[in-house]
This record gives sequence, C-alpha cells and structure tokens, in this order.
Amino acid sequence: MDIKMKVLFLKDYFYPENCAGINLTNDLLEAIVKSGNVAEVFTPIPCRGISDELKKEYRYKKQESLYDGKVIVHRYWLPYEKKNLFSRALRYLLQNIIQIIKGISCECDVLFIGSTPPTMGIVGTIIKKIKREPFIFNVQDIFPDSLVTTGITKEGSCIWKIGYWISKKSYENADKIITISSSMAENLMRKGVPEKDILTIHNWIDEEIIQPIPKKNNYLFDELHLSRDKFYVVYAGNLGKAQGIDVIIDAAKLLNEKEDIQFVIFGNGAQKKEVKNRILQENLSNIILHDLRPNEEVSYVYSLGDVSIITCKKGTGEAGLPSKTWSILATATMPIACFDLNSELSKLIMDNEIGIAIEPENPQLLKEVIEEIYLNESKRILMGKRGRRLVEKYYSKKYCTDKYINVLKDIITEK
Repeated sequence: MDIKMKVLFLKDYFYPENCAGINLTNDLLEAIVKSGNVAEVFTPIPCRGISDELKKEYRYKKQESLYDGKVIVHRYWLPYEKKNLFSRALRYLLQNIIQIIKGISCECDVLFIGSTPPTMGIVGTIIKKIKREPFIFNVQDIFPDSLVTTGITKEGSCIWKIGYWISKKSYENADKIITISSSMAENLMRKGVPEKDILTIHNWIDEEIIQPIPKKNNYLFDELHLSRDKFYVVYAGNLGKAQGIDVIIDAAKLLNEKEDIQFVIFGNGAQKKEVKNRILQENLSNIILHDLRPNEEVSYVYSLGDVSIITCKKGTGEAGLPSKTWSILATATMPIACFDLNSELSKLIMDNEIGIAIEPENPQLLKEVIEEIYLNESKRILMGKRGRRLVEKYYSKKYCTDKYINVLKDIITEK
C-alpha cells in the first residue's frame, strides 16, 4: 500500500524565478503529486532573473494552486535582493524568521530543506525541535567551505567558526542528508557525519524536454543575428567570482583573429559589468554578451553552441557538479570543463569520454582545446552523443526523482 504524505518545502527561490535549481524543485513536486502525495511551498515573492512585467504580476499573488490543488504555493513579501552583502544578509535573516513561523504553523509529515542560504539547516532544526517532524537536508553546497574557496573568508576566522557551527548543528539534526555528488558525501564524512545519514542523488535533467535542436531549427540564430556557418563556444550561467569567467574572456582574446570562432555568453551576476567592460575596452569582437534566457529556452541555448564551457575559480570546484552539466549533455553538446581536475565533474567527463576537462584559469590551454575541437568535428559529435546517452541512462528526471520519493517514504515509515 502506498504511503500518503504531505511534504513542506521552504524555498528561497521558486518559479518563475530564473536561477539554478528551480526546475529541480518543479520536477520533484511533480513526482510527489504523481506518487499520490501533496506538498506546500512557502517562498518569497519572486524577484530574481525575471522581467518587470512578471514582478508586477506576482506582486500581489500571495497564494497559488498547482497540480489540481495538490501543491499550494504561499508567497510572502521580502525586500528586493541587492548585491550589498549586508542587505543580502538582512534579507536572509528576515526570510529565515518568516520561514520558522510558517513552518511551525503548517502541518506536514516531512520537511524538505535546501542548503541555500546556509542558515536553512538551522531553520529546519528549530522547526523539527518544536513540531517533532523529520526534515531532509538537501545539500547543494558545502558550507563554510564555499566561503573559503571563493575567498570571502579564511578557515579559522570568526565567520568560518560561525558557519562551521551552523553546518554542524544542521547535519546533526537532519533525519537524512542528500548530497548531489560522491565527493560532497566524502567531504561530510570527513567532517564526522555518519555515512548512514548520507545519501547521494545526483541532480538531473528532464531529457524529454531538453533535447538537441538542429541549427536550422534553432530560432536563436535568427533572433540574435548569428550566422549558422560559424563555430560557437557557449557559456550560460552565473557571472560571479566563483565561476572564474576571466578564462573565457582571455581565451577569446587569444582567438580574436579567428573570425570563424565566436563566443556567446548568456549570464547575469556580480561580475557582469566587469565582463561587459572588458569586452568593450579590449575590443573583443568575437564575444557576444546576453542576459540569461528563460528556462524554457535551455535546449536552444546549449544547442546553439558547438561546444559549451563550464568554469570555476581554481580550488572551488572539487565538491561541485554544476547542474548545467546535465543540460549541456542532454542537448548532445560537447562540454569543455575548465575545472579542478580532482573534481567529480572532471572525472565524469574524462571517465566517460564525453568531453574535455582541463585545469582552471589556463586561457592558453583553453584556446588550444577550442582550436583542436574546431578542426575535429567527428570527435565533437561523437562525444556529444555519448553525453546524451549517459544522461538518458543515469541522470534522467524519473530515475533521480524516484530516488527522492523513496527517501521521503522511508522517512515517514521510520517516523
């Protein structure tokens, strides 16, 4: 007999916002409903990566019913997100207070908490202590390690110690910790988290929606006034310090005389202004910069590229496996990873021969790899096809969401 349950999600971002992980949440909610269960979502009024029209539309939309009423979304006001660190911290604090209040007042069988912002684990802990309800901690980023690798603070600093305490309490009180890579799981075990409390479920892609789009059918070429006869290197995603975007700009500079090789960057983030200024100041005519496209256009964005680049700042990628990886592979596009070579991403690419992985922050090497692939179309196509098959077998939406549903059911059984 199927176990019926109600899952409570406390989210910092939710559809229609355009940022990492939104589609994963939507897919998981769909899987919960298909398995005969229900969910409630509490999230701020949307503000990230959306148009002014959408902001206006959702400004007063406090409640939304999805999947024939089986998912109820509650939205609450927060001040708009700003780049200033203090303003963002204040927003997160206010958000956490509201989430605790909402979590305590809402009846559920299990609480599903993400790891962003890092204080979410404490939110889950407080609600669990008061309500005696189990919570699953979905770890997409290791904290405070991420603060050190991005250069925000140093190990042993006051901020690091506070972050370490927050993480320790979060891990101790979570009924199950789900990581997205085996390297993350190993990291947690080194921190003293029992292996029995950790489960690795990779992020996934809806391979039925994300498909290869032939150049002749890809309207982005026309909309962006791009020639279908040139070779395109695509980067799509956040433009922040941790991404190490300079390696792309530097490689493009080295290839500026190669008119047939063009770089297209779709992105937003803290470094976007700097990227734009470099392109203009250094007269890099082979780089085209655009805002991120809507999630619905992912197939078109990655299919536009003959290759797609995944980057990180040196030393930040060991525990990471960017979710864009699956989108790139699902479109049968060959990835070039400028990523720590000991990372799970680099190992995935090299072990399965689905692309090329090189050390980060090496524009000369990136230039040489791009030139090699530009001249070797058969290799590029073969690796792209291998990537698509890998996604279909191990990283499909159904394969991975079924694992989540089983974890939720197990938690309820043990309750």
